[in-house]
Amino acid sequence: MQRFYFDFFDTDDVPIPDVDGTELPSVEAAKDEAVQALIGLANDIKLNGHEKKLQFKVRDDDGRELFEVSLQLDVQPL
Repeated sequence: MQRFYFDFFDTDDVPIPDVDGTELPSVEAAKDEAVQALIGLANDIKLNGHEKKLQFKVRDDDGRELFEVSLQLDVQPL
């Protein structure tokens, strides 16, 4: 098992580093974990304005950033 760290970024808040990490069997499993976590967080979105971006930057035990997963919500007046 490898340990992955999911640092969270939000357009409205200060970044939240993951200090504990999560053990997962592969990078693919870490990607799935990040996507599912963002979907879960999307249920609680409160818009301050017209735009919201949620993002995880995922890194390994050596601190290397492996990938990022983001979710963007835009509300445009008609």
